Amino acid sequence: MWLNYKHIAEVKPPVYKPIKNQDIMLDLKKGKNTIFIRMQNLGVRDTRNIIGLQLLGDYKDISVTLPDPNGTLFPVIEADKWLNTVTYKADKFIAAS
Repeated sequence: MWLNYKHIAEVKPPVYKPIKNQDIMLDLKKGKNTIFIRMQNLGVRDTRNIIGLQLLGDYKDISVTLPDPNGTLFPVIEADKWLNTVTYKADKFIAAS
């Protein structure tokens, strides 16, 4: 993991199981902060990657942007917005449209 282009953390040794978590202190500055995460797989079995980032404290003014110079993420973002409208009520899935 890199924060503002400075390497700040890595998981050692990387293992399939057990799933690990790691506490990291982020020295965030006012304004834009760049977080870059690189994940690698050997790809010889059902390897899964997941990353979660939890910010503790009062972060109501934080927003997330993804680098997308060609606009290729737009359909993915729209699909994610739609998926977030799906609910399950009375044995039925209900979506915005």
